[in-house]
Amino acid sequence: MAQTTSDKAAIAISRQITAFLGPSIEPGFAIIRYPPGYNFNVQYHMPLYYNPHTFALVDQLCTMTGPGTASLTGQSFSATFAAILGAVGYVTSKTDDAANTRAIKAFNTQEKIVIRQFESAFGRISRKMIAASDVRRQTKAGYIDDYVAKNFPGTPPAFPGSLAAFGSVYIKLLSMGQQLEKSARQGMDADQLVAEATANTVHPSALNGGLQTADDAWSVAYTGLPDNNTIYASLTDKNRKVSVLVEMQSDSAGTVSLRLDDQDIGSIPNTDLKLTLAPAARTRGTMIDDLWSAAQKIEMEIVYWGITVLRADPVEIAPDLKTGWYSRQILSEIVAKTGRDVTGLQLQGSAFSVDDLFGKGQSFARVRTFVISQEPTVTMRFHGTGTDALATRFSANQAAKLELGEIASFGTSSADYNVLDVQTDANVVTVTFGPPVPVGTVPQVDQTAHVIGGVVSFPP
Repeated sequence: MAQTTSDKAAIAISRQITAFLGPSIEPGFAIIRYPPGYNFNVQYHMPLYYNPHTFALVDQLCTMTGPGTASLTGQSFSATFAAILGAVGYVTSKTDDAANTRAIKAFNTQEKIVIRQFESAFGRISRKMIAASDVRRQTKAGYIDDYVAKNFPGTPPAFPGSLAAFGSVYIKLLSMGQQLEKSARQGMDADQLVAEATANTVHPSALNGGLQTADDAWSVAYTGLPDNNTIYASLTDKNRKVSVLVEMQSDSAGTVSLRLDDQDIGSIPNTDLKLTLAPAARTRGTMIDDLWSAAQKIEMEIVYWGITVLRADPVEIAPDLKTGWYSRQILSEIVAKTGRDVTGLQLQGSAFSVDDLFGKGQSFARVRTFVISQEPTVTMRFHGTGTDALATRFSANQAAKLELGEIASFGTSSADYNVLDVQTDANVVTVTFGPPVPVGTVPQVDQTAHVIGGVVSFPP
């Protein structure tokens, strides 16, 4: 499929961001439009709690919307993981089933040989003797196991040379039993792994390593996020800055040609550039719909500053299954084995499909690494002979909303943008937009930064 102009713009912006970040970010960065923003204070309150808004964002599924863009779905990654586990079961292959049947048959045969050898060496085992021994397995084989444990302790049992015939057949039986137990244990261990991972995911708590987000609320754990001070230091560093310059030239066909990062990226309808202003004394309405009658060329410079990289990874379930919740082992196994005649964990039923869930571009995906910044400032330079009249449409501190098709959007969330400055000079009007100065104090838990994009992960 041919790349759209929006795709090319996203790729060009991604190229500038990744060039600035260099090795501090993994390959695969995509632009993400998320107006609510990133709640950057990972912890809040005293005693310290983890920010539920931060972890609700980190724990979202996402989807690729183009070659350089992604979108958050609002659905929980961990809840989807738990639902997947609910459709997972341990399957034994036909080959292993047959081998296990043969092994059980061989074990039963060997057990009869052991009984004959024991009775040949020690005499017949009566029911009275079995009852008197109080063994757990009230059988001849159980009686023999108890007798050997009491009289020939050790691993393997220390039989004298006079019992070589019995000893050899008994030790062979022990070996066969260990193999059967190992085979059964594999299935039980796999089922327990799935059960404990599910429980820890659905019911995070202090006991299983969950993160406390309120007095009586917990989130599944993610690791890797820095502390608040480290994040704030990066967000307020004015040297961590990237400027993106979009040049737009109108033509007579009702379209606008775009240049970005010194390259032509195509055309968009001139109606894709939308500038909405709050009513003011010198305006007749809120939408300036005659931008291209006033200007033949528009430059839009977007300045992202305080660029910060935040990576968060789900906490793997521990070997003892007591803490953590996520399991790449389970996911890798179901991807490799589902639908095949092999032994292991597989998806069961029709609720989920390996092909739909896993792999690049598929539905089970999350943003592993976010790139955020302060709310960008946007400077627009209108070039043309009719721009003097355009200048009168703006006033300082006027609320504004700016959209450029699917490429950029500012002031479209609850955090409005304002006109910060207006300058006119020789048929050029320069208008700077940015977030308004906050009024009052925003609670720490609600403070947000601008989401530029992130690196999407497609587990396992």
